[in-house]
Amino acid sequence: MPRSVIALLLLLPVCGYTQNIPKTSLKPDSSVINDIYRNSTVWQGNTPWISLEKIAAYAAPVLWFSPDEPNMKGFLQDGIHIPEAFPFERPARKPVVYYKILNLYTEKGVPQELAYKNDSINKGHAAINLDQVKVFYLDYYFYYSSELGLNSHPHDIESVVMKMVADRHPVTNAYRIRVENVNGRAHGLYWYNNLHVVDIYTKFPVTVLIEEGKHASCPDANGDGIYTPSYDVNVRTNDAWGIRDIIRGGTLFSGAYQSWMTKVRTPATIVCPPMPGDSPLYDDFVSDVRNLPAKTVYELRPFPEAAVLTDDRHLQVLVKDKKPVKWPEVKSSKKIAKKIKGIPEDVNRHPITIAYRQEENGGLTYIMPLLIVKNVAAPMTGGWFINKFYNGLGDYIVERDQSGKIISSTDKTVFGHMIMHMSSASRWLDPYVGMGYEINDYDEREDITHYKMDFAAEFGFKIRFNMKMKPLFKRTKFLGIRIGYRMTGFAPIKETGLLLEIGAGAW
Repeated sequence: MPRSVIALLLLLPVCGYTQNIPKTSLKPDSSVINDIYRNSTVWQGNTPWISLEKIAAYAAPVLWFSPDEPNMKGFLQDGIHIPEAFPFERPARKPVVYYKILNLYTEKGVPQELAYKNDSINKGHAAINLDQVKVFYLDYYFYYSSELGLNSHPHDIESVVMKMVADRHPVTNAYRIRVENVNGRAHGLYWYNNLHVVDIYTKFPVTVLIEEGKHASCPDANGDGIYTPSYDVNVRTNDAWGIRDIIRGGTLFSGAYQSWMTKVRTPATIVCPPMPGDSPLYDDFVSDVRNLPAKTVYELRPFPEAAVLTDDRHLQVLVKDKKPVKWPEVKSSKKIAKKIKGIPEDVNRHPITIAYRQEENGGLTYIMPLLIVKNVAAPMTGGWFINKFYNGLGDYIVERDQSGKIISSTDKTVFGHMIMHMSSASRWLDPYVGMGYEINDYDEREDITHYKMDFAAEFGFKIRFNMKMKPLFKRTKFLGIRIGYRMTGFAPIKETGLLLEIGAGAW
C-alpha cells in the first residue's frame, strides 16, 4: 500500500481525539419525558399572568466562582460582592444579577397586548400571559468592574440565557414554566457557547461556573463544581469553551479543553439566588449538600433600558451590545413546535468560507456545510462534516530541454470536491482530513484539452486567528490558514504535494 494512503488512514483516529457527544441509552418514551419535564419545571400555578420579576426569581441560577477570582479578593473576611451593580445605578450591599426576557413567541396572529403587559414604572412588574406565550428566552447578566488576564480591560458583562417553555400539566392542567436548555456565553464568540440541553440528570436550580478573571459562564449540570465536557455541555463539546481559569494568567495553552484548565471550586465561593419559598425547587435547594441557604444571596434587577446609561464610553458600548435595548420583543410564528425544539442562537451565521489556495498552480477554495445551508456534526468525534470545492487558476506547466524533450510537467486542476472532517469550528489549532475527487487536464499540448477524474485526498492542520477587521470581514471573527498534504490518484498515486490555503471564516 502506498505510504501516503497509510499516513491518511493513520490520521483518521487523530481527528476524533476530542470529547465525544454521548447518546443516551434511554428511549424517549412518555415516562422519561415526564421525568425531564418534572425535573426542569421552575414554576407552576393556576393563573396565566406572571410578572417578569417572578419568572426571573424562580429560574435564577446558582453562581460558583473560582477561589482565586481576583475581583473577590478577601472574600473570607469581607464577604462576596460580585457580580456588581452597574456604576450608574444605585449601589448594593450584596451581589447583583440582572435579567432580561428577550423574545416572547406566540402563535401566529396573536395581538401583542394579549401576550404581554408592560409597566413603564417598574419593568419587573410587567407580565406575560402563559395562555399565549409558548416559548421565551430569559437572560441573566453579570457585571464586573474589571476583567483580568489576557487582553484585560475595565468593565465586563457576561451572561447566561435559558430557553423557557410554557405549557400545561397533562394531569392537573396547571400552568407551568420549565427550562429546556441553558447557554453560558463565553468571550463573545458564538462557537464558544457552553450549551446544556436539559435531561433527567440536570440538577435545579441550575449551577453556573464562572471563569476566573475572564468570567465566561458555563452550566454545571450536576452542581459538583467540576466542568465535565459532554455532561455539563452536551452540544458542540469540541467547540465549547468550558471554564479555563488558567487564561487569567495571560497564556493560551492547547486549542482543546483539558481538565487541568479548571480549578476546583469549594462551597465557600457560591453565590445563591433569592429562592422563593413556594418554588417547586425549594426542597432540593434546602437539602443540597452544599448548604445553599447559608450562602451569600444576590439581588435580582431588571436590565436597564435607558438610551444614555453612563458617560463611560466603553461601558456604554458593552451595555448597548446586549440587544435589544428595549425588551422584550413579542414575535409570532406558525412553527411554534419547531421553536420549542430549537437551540438558542443555534444559527449558521457564517456558513461559507472563501480562501486562496496555493499549490503548484494556485486557485480558489469554497467551503460550506455538508447540507449547504446547515451544519452537520460528526456523531462519534464531536467535529463537523463540510463540503470543500476548489478550482485551479494556473495553466498546464511543461518544462522541456533544448531538444524539446519533456523534463517535467504539472497538470491543471479544473475542479475538485471533497467531504472533509474538521475537529471543531473555533479552536486555534485543529487537524482535518478530506476525501473526494478531482478533475484535471492532463494533456501536455496547450491546444488540446484532456479531462480526467481521479480520487483525491488531503490531510493537515487548520490554524485560526481571532481578528477585528470590520468592515472587511463583517460576518466572521476568524482568519485562517490551512496547511496540508494532498494526493491525486489511487493505486497508483499520480501526484502528491503540499498546499497552503488562506481565508476568512470558521472553516
